[in-house]
Amino acid sequence: MKVLRLNKKTGDKKIVEYPNIDINSPILGLDPDIEFYGIVEENPSYDPSKFNRIRSERLENTSFMGIPHLKIYIKGWIITEKTQEEVLSKINSSLGSYIETNYPLWKQIKHNSELIGFSEKTAESLTIEEISRINYIKGLQNKIKILREERDNLEHNYITNGVFPYIGWENIANLSE
Repeated sequence: MKVLRLNKKTGDKKIVEYPNIDINSPILGLDPDIEFYGIVEENPSYDPSKFNRIRSERLENTSFMGIPHLKIYIKGWIITEKTQEEVLSKINSSLGSYIETNYPLWKQIKHNSELIGFSEKTAESLTIEEISRINYIKGLQNKIKILREERDNLEHNYITNGVFPYIGWENIANLSE
């Protein structure tokens, strides 16, 4: 069985196999500065979009599972609510990732160059393919605009009303269509 071995003199902690085959048997001739702790893992459920998880550990001076020579070492997590800055940063970074993945900057620049080229032509001289291309590019640009407006709405609702944002950009404007 894995246990925590603590050297009280040096403060050194290490996860080791309990030296005796029988966990109920104390170790004879053990250095008085060495203590063994049974390991208890706590893993509380939480919503990672709303909370941060910080590793915590603590030693308790009570017996582990009724075994008097083992104390308790608890490995767990402290759950803390995300700050407003963290939530707003997450909204912005997730939108940035979504746009970069589905409509990368190089493609946006290429499309803007195409639109500039098309703008030098008169409407009557554009071919059906060129008009279709213009509409496609402007449609993508409009989806980006809609996504940014939705981001602004999510931020506003979170700041003013405390409404925690659900982030599902593809449901608002699917750029991969």
